[in-house]
Amino acid sequence: DILGKLEGFLGISPYAWPGGEIEQELAKVRSKVEAHRNLPQKRMLGEEQLSWIREQVEQAEQQWLLVGQPQVVQELMTPNFFQAITEKKKGDADTAKYWSAVLHNVTKLGFTYQDFQAKKNFTTTREMRNSFLLDLAAGAFGIQLNFDSWTGYVAERQRFIEVLSRAQERRGPTVPFVPIVYGGDSHNAWAGPLKREDGKVAAVDFDGMSVTSPGAEHARPFFPPDFEAAAWHAANPDLVW
Repeated sequence: DILGKLEGFLGISPYAWPGGEIEQELAKVRSKVEAHRNLPQKRMLGEEQLSWIREQVEQAEQQWLLVGQPQVVQELMTPNFFQAITEKKKGDADTAKYWSAVLHNVTKLGFTYQDFQAKKNFTTTREMRNSFLLDLAAGAFGIQLNFDSWTGYVAERQRFIEVLSRAQERRGPTVPFVPIVYGGDSHNAWAGPLKREDGKVAAVDFDGMSVTSPGAEHARPFFPPDFEAAAWHAANPDLVW
């Protein structure tokens, strides 16, 4: 859908997207995606497993509550490279200017870019540019591209988080206690809080990286690692690491 909306506008600078027809069309895509992500009937655990977790939480007497499961639970929205540049300008204008130049070169056919993994220079191809424009647009307009992890099961994740929050409620406000959730299967390592709908932290999420498989830095090797990391932080304010 995103590439379909961009068709006919691929030669336009991405900096001209906001306020135009592209923004209007991609807002429609975002609405469809959010409606799908938030469907209450979508289940990751199912009622039987969720009930079992609820029972373990309510009966737990130990100081630590560790919950192991295979996915990244915290919200990880598509990285926002535009916002990363904007935020970088506030304290480091030179780096922001460099990032902006790097972004420009990978959105223009025939321009030279550096591959930070291969440590060589290449020329931007149509296939590479179009693939990145999809990521760039998704990040800029808040469109989630990953539906396999908990980011595709918003209502179910909230049910899971509410169950975990009972561990603290059971002990009372004078006994600090936060469950720890372990996850993975994203080829990268992440750390961040899991918050209830009222904004209170119910648990913390630690996600392990792969041992040999490439991560996000290999998906976009034309960006310096600090730019890639900043874009993830820009799209996900609660992301700690």
